[in-house]
Amino acid sequence: MELKDKSFDKVIEEFEKAEIPRYELSKKLKKYFDSIKEIKDKSEDLEKVRKEILLWDLSTHDSPKTLFSPMFSGKTKNGEDFHYPDISTFDESYFEHYKDGFAKTTNPICKCRYGDILWQVKKEFSIIKETIKSHRDCANIYFDNEWDNELCDSLLRALYLSFSINDSDSINETYKFIIEMFKRLLDKNRPRFLIEITNLILNSRDKIKCIDYNFLEECAKKSIEIYKTEKPDSFHLQRSFYKIILNIGKAKEDKELVNQTRINIFDSLIEEAEWKSKNYPNGILIKNSFLESALKYAYDNKDILESKVEDLKKEIQKNSSNMSEKAFKKIETKIEIPTNKIEEFVKTFEGKDTIAILQAIAFGSGVIPTYDSARQNAEKQAKEFVLQHIIPVQLYQGDLVIKTISGDEDKLEFSTIRNFMLGYNLGVNILMPRIVELIKKQDSNYLEHILKFFEDAPLIEEENLKFLKDGLNYYFKGETLACAHILTFQVESILRNILKILGVPTFSFKNGEMRARMLDDVLLALSTIKGFDKDFIKFLEIFLIDLRGENLRNNMAHGLCEYKYFDKRICDLLLIALVKIASYHITKINEK
Repeated sequence: MELKDKSFDKVIEEFEKAEIPRYELSKKLKKYFDSIKEIKDKSEDLEKVRKEILLWDLSTHDSPKTLFSPMFSGKTKNGEDFHYPDISTFDESYFEHYKDGFAKTTNPICKCRYGDILWQVKKEFSIIKETIKSHRDCANIYFDNEWDNELCDSLLRALYLSFSINDSDSINETYKFIIEMFKRLLDKNRPRFLIEITNLILNSRDKIKCIDYNFLEECAKKSIEIYKTEKPDSFHLQRSFYKIILNIGKAKEDKELVNQTRINIFDSLIEEAEWKSKNYPNGILIKNSFLESALKYAYDNKDILESKVEDLKKEIQKNSSNMSEKAFKKIETKIEIPTNKIEEFVKTFEGKDTIAILQAIAFGSGVIPTYDSARQNAEKQAKEFVLQHIIPVQLYQGDLVIKTISGDEDKLEFSTIRNFMLGYNLGVNILMPRIVELIKKQDSNYLEHILKFFEDAPLIEEENLKFLKDGLNYYFKGETLACAHILTFQVESILRNILKILGVPTFSFKNGEMRARMLDDVLLALSTIKGFDKDFIKFLEIFLIDLRGENLRNNMAHGLCEYKYFDKRICDLLLIALVKIASYHITKINEK
C-alpha cells in the first residue's frame, strides 16, 4: 500500500511502533503530509498530521522548566516577529487532538510529547502523573540507545513536573529512579549528565526527603576518576563535579570537605594550565589564561589559598616573559593613501601666518575623526567579519594580560576605539609633518609666534606657559622624550584649570583628605559643558587615560612606556591637543 493510501490512524500506529528517531522527529510524518496534501478527500487526515508535525517540531532544548519552545524564530520582511512552531496559534482543537493521542498511545516518547504540551499550555492535571512515569520510561529507552542528552532531559523533566504538582510520591519515586540510573551510567563510564541532574537535586533539598549525600559525593568522585582516566583534557567537567562535592559539603556542613574541595578546584586549574602548555599549539598562551583563572580563584578563597597567591604571581610573570617570543607573530602591512587629497589640504595653509594656521588646525577636521563614524565602521565590521567579532579580545601591557573584552557591546566599543585611533593616527602621521614643515618654511620666527598663540589663549595660565615654552623647544629640537613628559601633564593641568575657571571644584574629598580630581573625572565634567567638542573629549580619553586606547598619561605616570614609544607622533598629538584647548574661550550666557 502506498503511503498516500494509508489513513492517518495507520500512519500514526506505524510511527509509534517504529523507533522514534533522535533527530528530525517529524520526517516520516512530513512525507505522509506531502503525499496527501493535494488529495481532496484527505483533508481531515491532512489537518491531523499537520497538528502532529507542529507538535514534533517544537524544541525541547530551552530548559526543563520550559517544556517546549519554537524550533526557530525570526522577523518577517515587515519587521514582525515570527516563531515556528508558534504555540500561541494552537486553538482548542489542537489540545483535543493531543488529549486523544495521549489516551491512545502506548509509546512512552509519544506519551511524554502529548503530556508535556497539555501540561505546559492547559495545566491538564489528570495526565501529569502518567506523564512523569513516561519520562522515567523514556530514560530507560535513552539509556539503551546511549542517548544521554535526552536521558538527562527526561529525568530533569520528571523531577520538575513532580515539583510542579508537589506530589511526594512522584518526587520520591523519581529520585529513587535517578539514584539507580546513576549506578547504571557509572557502570558504563557515562557520567557526563550527572552534573545537571545532581545540581537540580541539591538545589531542591527542601523538596526531596532523605537525600543520600554520601552516595552523590561518591558518584561525583567516581565521575572525576573516569574523566581523569579516559579523557585527560576534561578539566572543566572535573571541576563541575568538584563544585558538586563542594555543595554537598556545604549541605552536610562538613567544613573539612568544603575546604579540601576548594583546594582541589584550585589544583585542577593549575593542572590544566600545565597540561595545555604541553599539548596545545600556543600552549604557553593558553597556560597563562588558566594561571590567571587560578590566581583569581586564589584571591576569592584567600582564607585557605593565600599562601598560593605570591607564588602564582611569580609563575605568571615567568610564563609571560617568554610569551611574546613563543606565542605571537608580528604582522605588518603597508597602506597607500592618495597624495592629491593631502596636497589639497596642505595648500589651504599656504600664505597664512603661523597663528592663522594653528587656528585652522584647532577648528578644522583634518586630524581628529568623528567618533560616530568610527562606531558605524565598527558595526559594519562586526557584520562582515562575524568570527572576528565573536572571539574575545585580550589586551596586553608588555607580556601581561591587563584586560579581557568578551561581551558583544564591549567588543563593539573596543572596535570603535581602534577605528578612532586609526583615524587620528593616520591624520597626525600624514598631515602634521607637512604642516610643521610649511610653518617653518613660511615663518622664520615660528616658535615666537606659536608661543604668542598660547599666551593669548584665555584658558592657559602663566604657570602653564613656562612649561609649554620648554616643551615646545624640545619639540622643535626633536627631543621627543623630554617633550612628551612635559606636554602630557600640561594638558592635564590646563584641563583641570578650566574647571577652576568655571567655578567647578577641582578636588575630591575621600577618607578625610582632599585630593586633585582624577583626569577621567575632569574629562567627564568637561563633557557636560556646552560647546566642548565631544569628539575632542573622546580623543583625550582614548589617547590619555583609556586602557583600551593608548592610555599615555597613566602608562607614563607608572613607568610602563617603552623608550621607543616617545616618538614624533606622540608629540604631534600632544601639540594638537594643546592647540585645540587654546582655541576655547568662555562665554557667559545670561539666562532669562
